Amino acid sequence: MSVEYVSSIQSLNLYEHEGGGSTIDRSKIFIRYFDANRFLTLSTVNIHETSDLTIGTEKYTARRYEIEKKRGVSDFPNQPPWRNARHIVTDIRSSDGYGRYYVIAKSPDLELRAYEAFLSSIKIE
Repeated sequence: MSVEYVSSIQSLNLYEHEGGGSTIDRSKIFIRYFDANRFLTLSTVNIHETSDLTIGTEKYTARRYEIEKKRGVSDFPNQPPWRNARHIVTDIRSSDGYGRYYVIAKSPDLELRAYEAFLSSIKIE
């Protein structure tokens, strides 16, 4: 996989080298962020499942969601098409209180084992 910066929404797109379509079409992991004092989800998505966990090299606090964009809501701009369908996202933070949260979304066709391996390697600097 390779990574590209999506400047229009300050995100990272990890995508497969091979395949048809654009790099966004070949996306496997999509990373965004937000600043807050607690885990948040958009009002534009339905939450099907939630679980708390720890991930990364430093055992960060995380929350995993299985989400799906609500019907009637416009597609998310500048993001992979699968972000508009049912998929898994894991939000992580490096410390309690107000700070940066990273949203790491998994393409439905990426093996869970590969996603878990990626999450376990994360270190926030």
